[in-house]
Amino acid sequence: MNLLISLLMNLLISLFVFLTMATQALSPHDLLNQELIEASKRGDKAQVEQLLHRNEISLYARNREGKTALILASQKGRADIVELLLAKGFDVNAHGKNAVKTALILASQKGYTDIVELLLNAGANPNAQNLLEETALILASQKGYKSIVKLLIVSEDIDTEIKNRYKNTARMLALQKGHKEIVRLLDEANVKNEANATKNTTSLDSRDSRDWWNPQTKADATNNTTSLEPNKARKSNCKKYFFRANSHLQKPL
Repeated sequence: MNLLISLLMNLLISLFVFLTMATQALSPHDLLNQELIEASKRGDKAQVEQLLHRNEISLYARNREGKTALILASQKGRADIVELLLAKGFDVNAHGKNAVKTALILASQKGYTDIVELLLNAGANPNAQNLLEETALILASQKGYKSIVKLLIVSEDIDTEIKNRYKNTARMLALQKGHKEIVRLLDEANVKNEANATKNTTSLDSRDSRDWWNPQTKADATNNTTSLEPNKARKSNCKKYFFRANSHLQKPL
């Protein structure tokens, strides 16, 4: 009896899959893109190289989970395929439909240092966040991936103070997990960022001060003020002329 029920369930599942595929038939163009996505996921470099030469390949194709070939290759740790896809021009900042995880977030979470470096060099956004508002830095710091943290903290525009949904920064989580070296790296990065911010503010203030005491600037300001004087004089003369010209209209007292 149990065997019969099991066979019946398998038959129903097979029928459901068949009907789903029949109602959502893919065009040859879509099939090629799905082949590329699956090949990237499996790590089949030869097939990926072959498919990338086809004109029908789209840089924005996704699977049902909303993941691109680049996201899946990064998630599976296939640096060789990631390099091929980046060279082709795949979007380095694309994210999944539901999990909202970019390739950089997934590679950082998995500890794939070589892929993180490739993605950052291709312009990946280091401050992108997933549904839990975690960045690549937060995940790498929490996991204790020191080499990845080193790459992230020197990337352009990195914000080391971003908090996740639970109000924890990368430093807080590294401290909780006992990753002392990562805490030290983050402290050094924060000090450096604060010093750069102070330096930029000081340089702007000093430039404004120099401009104010610059003789040429003062001369320009004087010339602008002087140039306004003839205009005032012309307005005054116009008023006098108007009253003289219309004096015959004034009624005698």
